[in-house]
Amino acid sequence: PAEVLSNLEVSDFTRDSSLNFELLKIAVKKEEDGIFEQILETLYKKKDMSFLNKYLNYCNENEKQIFINKQIEYDVNYLSKWINSEEVNDENRLLIIDKTLRLPESKLLKVNKNNKLDIYLETTSRMLEYYNDRNIEVPVEGMMLLGIEFKDLSTADINDPILEIVVANNLYDINFININYIVNQLVYSNKGKKKEIISNQYTIINEVKELNSMRLYVSENIEKYLISYIENLSSNIILKNSEKDTISILNSGVDKFLIEKYINHNETIITKIDDIKDTDLWELLLRNKLICNNYANIKKYYETI
Repeated sequence: PAEVLSNLEVSDFTRDSSLNFELLKIAVKKEEDGIFEQILETLYKKKDMSFLNKYLNYCNENEKQIFINKQIEYDVNYLSKWINSEEVNDENRLLIIDKTLRLPESKLLKVNKNNKLDIYLETTSRMLEYYNDRNIEVPVEGMMLLGIEFKDLSTADINDPILEIVVANNLYDINFININYIVNQLVYSNKGKKKEIISNQYTIINEVKELNSMRLYVSENIEKYLISYIENLSSNIILKNSEKDTISILNSGVDKFLIEKYINHNETIITKIDDIKDTDLWELLLRNKLICNNYANIKKYYETI
């Protein structure tokens, strides 16, 4: 192939018939850039990623790395082609993304700007499954640089060590699906009852050591967390968070409609009525028998209202 390549001109690679894996392998390794660029241009004009996809399948690991590095060097828009093409298999797509996440900071930011990698990654947690048996340390740094927050972790089969890294680095969106998935996976080894997890979710987050990172992340984004938590409560859920956590939620200052919804799902009794700052909520709490029935609370209610 090397001898054949030496007898060909750059213009020869405008024809499909000149494309084969061995010639491309030599072109990738050669210092002459024109031939490699022309091969890419020919394939891009055809909108044919199947050749490059099959080429990666044909290569060994070292050859894959050399090709990917070369493509990154000469085509800043390379990634969107691998991401969006239906002719690319998942393994190669994820491989290209992995190599991209390992790029130096300035180059990664440039590639992301041109290819919207962050938007793609956030919509699929399949990338995390790719790292179940691979080192994720450097890619995580890339994800953090891009501010990745995976929207739905439940769509992939992620092992505990990878999930722990995701949680420790806040690489997930605070939403109902993700919180329940993480709690079930890390606390109950995916054997927890969904209804019970939801009923005690905020207290589980605050008390279980496996969720220390989540606790801090949630506290920094408490309004977002509570809105997602309360909005997604189904009619059959009875809330049983601890009294301390229930008081914290009722005093959080989130939309009053949501707080009233929380109260209507709640069965945790409040010992002292004046622990609830918003006196407008007292009547609903009393009506739902959620305030401890004693003289001090009755006296405080009539003195205040």
